[in-house]
Amino acid sequence: MLKNIQPNYIHYSFGVQESLPLDVPIRISPDDPIHSFLDAIERINLAKYFAPVRSNNSGSHDRVMLLRVILFAFMVSRKNISLRELESLCRTDCRFLYLSNYQTPSHQAFKRVLDLLQEGAIDDIFFELSHHIAVDLMCIDPHVQFVDGTKIEANAHKNSFVYKKRIVNSRKKLYLSTSALLSEINSFFGYDWSYVKKTDTDFRESADTA
Repeated sequence: MLKNIQPNYIHYSFGVQESLPLDVPIRISPDDPIHSFLDAIERINLAKYFAPVRSNNSGSHDRVMLLRVILFAFMVSRKNISLRELESLCRTDCRFLYLSNYQTPSHQAFKRVLDLLQEGAIDDIFFELSHHIAVDLMCIDPHVQFVDGTKIEANAHKNSFVYKKRIVNSRKKLYLSTSALLSEINSFFGYDWSYVKKTDTDFRESADTA
């Protein structure tokens, strides 16, 4: 005969009842970083960064999925995250549950995936992601270089000042040295990078005196 070890269900009710919604993506906040991560990673072919290998393990996890989880973990973490911590996140964090397709990969699975990455793959992924974000998502022309010499004082308060004259003079010197360097690069390498020979402050001063 079974012994009743919980006779009072009124004063000692520790049961946890599931509640709607049960779907993990619905429980993720709309402004969570995972959404911007998926937008940036969706067009990146991560499979090409793995070394070709033949595996007879039909129950192994998808390598691209594991790499996405690793990249997202290093994106949202402010410190170096261990593989065991990553394994724990895939069991407790709804965002990692969503990225891993509700699977629970072990830390050894993540280690095997990192071992299969080609040499320099992380750097190549970073540059491809940066190019995709800048060109495709933000519509920035990668052939145009912008040099900004603006100086802004950190931790500003009512008794701190940023002097306009010093900023303008420093910006002129930086622009002149940058223009001279671009001219040398064009003549040495045969490039044809265009640049304006006057700063915007020169244009404003000439307009004020006109």
